Amino acid sequence: MRFQGPVVNGLRLILTKRGGRELENVGLDRWDAAEILTQGWNCSRSKRRIGTIERCLDWGHKVFRAVAIKGPYTSEGEIEEAYYLVHVSIEAHKKGRTIREGE
Repeated sequence: MRFQGPVVNGLRLILTKRGGRELENVGLDRWDAAEILTQGWNCSRSKRRIGTIERCLDWGHKVFRAVAIKGPYTSEGEIEEAYYLVHVSIEAHKKGRTIREGE
Protein backbone atom coordinates (compact mmCIF):
# COMPACT_ATOMS: atom_id res chain seq x y z
CA MET A 1 0.00 0.00 0.00
CA ARG A 2 1.28 3.45 -0.88
CA PHE A 3 1.68 6.12 1.82
CA GLN A 4 -0.94 8.87 1.45
CA GLY A 5 0.40 11.35 4.02
CA PRO A 6 2.75 14.34 3.73
CA VAL A 7 6.36 13.86 2.65
CA VAL A 8 9.36 15.99 3.66
CA ASN A 9 12.62 15.65 1.70
CA GLY A 10 11.46 12.30 0.34
CA LEU A 11 10.62 10.85 3.80
CA ARG A 12 7.26 10.35 5.52
CA LEU A 13 6.18 12.93 8.10
CA ILE A 14 4.88 11.15 11.22
CA LEU A 15 3.15 13.07 14.01
CA THR A 16 4.23 12.51 17.59
CA LYS A 17 1.62 12.86 20.32
CA ARG A 18 3.03 16.24 21.41
CA GLY A 19 3.49 17.48 17.84
CA GLY A 20 -0.09 16.54 16.99
CA ARG A 21 -1.44 18.42 20.02
CA GLU A 22 0.60 21.51 19.17
CA LEU A 23 -0.64 21.41 15.55
CA GLU A 24 -4.22 21.28 16.80
CA ASN A 25 -3.60 24.16 19.25
CA VAL A 26 -2.27 26.47 16.52
CA GLY A 27 -4.99 25.45 14.05
CA LEU A 28 -2.82 23.70 11.46
CA ASP A 29 -2.80 20.20 9.99
CA ARG A 30 0.02 17.82 9.03
CA TRP A 31 0.04 19.09 5.43
CA ASP A 32 0.70 22.64 6.73
CA ALA A 33 3.56 21.29 8.88
CA ALA A 34 5.06 19.58 5.81
CA GLU A 35 4.82 22.88 3.90
CA ILE A 36 6.65 24.73 6.69
CA LEU A 37 9.41 22.08 6.76
CA THR A 38 9.88 22.00 2.97
CA GLN A 39 9.43 25.67 2.02
CA GLY A 40 10.62 27.42 5.18
CA TRP A 41 14.05 28.79 5.98
CA ASN A 42 16.45 27.47 8.64
CA CYS A 43 15.57 29.44 11.78
CA SER A 44 17.44 27.42 14.37
CA ARG A 45 18.89 29.69 17.06
CA SER A 46 21.37 27.05 18.19
CA LYS A 47 23.12 24.03 16.75
CA ARG A 48 20.78 21.07 16.35
CA ARG A 49 21.58 17.36 16.45
CA ILE A 50 22.26 15.69 13.09
CA GLY A 51 18.97 14.61 11.51
CA THR A 52 16.97 17.42 13.12
CA ILE A 53 15.44 20.16 10.99
CA GLU A 54 13.93 23.41 12.25
CA ARG A 55 12.24 25.66 9.73
CA CYS A 56 10.14 28.83 9.82
CA LEU A 57 7.67 30.20 7.30
CA ASP A 58 5.89 33.56 7.09
CA TRP A 59 2.11 33.41 6.74
CA GLY A 60 0.47 36.79 7.05
CA HIS A 61 1.76 38.65 10.09
CA LYS A 62 2.94 35.51 11.87
CA VAL A 63 5.97 33.24 11.71
CA PHE A 64 5.24 29.51 11.94
CA ARG A 65 8.02 27.26 13.29
CA ALA A 66 8.24 23.47 12.94
CA VAL A 67 10.85 21.01 14.23
CA ALA A 68 11.22 17.43 13.01
CA ILE A 69 13.65 14.64 13.89
CA LYS A 70 14.77 11.88 11.53
CA GLY A 71 14.37 8.37 12.87
CA PRO A 72 13.43 4.78 12.02
CA TYR A 73 9.81 3.93 11.16
CA THR A 74 8.34 0.45 10.76
CA SER A 75 5.54 -0.08 8.28
CA GLU A 76 4.29 -3.37 6.91
CA GLY A 77 7.29 -5.22 8.33
CA GLU A 78 9.85 -2.91 6.70
CA ILE A 79 12.07 -0.43 8.52
CA GLU A 80 12.60 2.91 6.80
CA GLU A 81 13.68 6.44 7.69
CA ALA A 82 11.00 9.04 8.46
CA TYR A 83 10.69 12.50 10.01
CA TYR A 84 8.85 12.80 13.32
CA LEU A 85 7.18 16.17 13.97
CA VAL A 86 8.08 17.13 17.55
CA HIS A 87 7.25 20.84 17.79
CA VAL A 88 5.11 23.50 16.11
CA SER A 89 4.61 27.11 17.23
CA ILE A 90 3.46 30.54 16.08
CA GLU A 91 5.50 33.67 16.70
CA ALA A 92 4.91 37.33 15.96
CA HIS A 93 7.39 39.31 13.89
CA LYS A 94 9.78 41.05 16.25
CA LYS A 95 10.56 44.72 15.72
CA GLY A 96 14.03 45.35 14.43
CA ARG A 97 14.55 41.75 13.37
CA THR A 98 14.85 40.82 9.75
CA ILE A 99 12.36 38.21 8.68
CA ARG A 100 14.99 35.63 7.82
CA GLU A 101 17.36 36.13 10.71
CA GLY A 102 18.37 32.44 10.81
CA GLU A 103 19.87 32.36 7.29
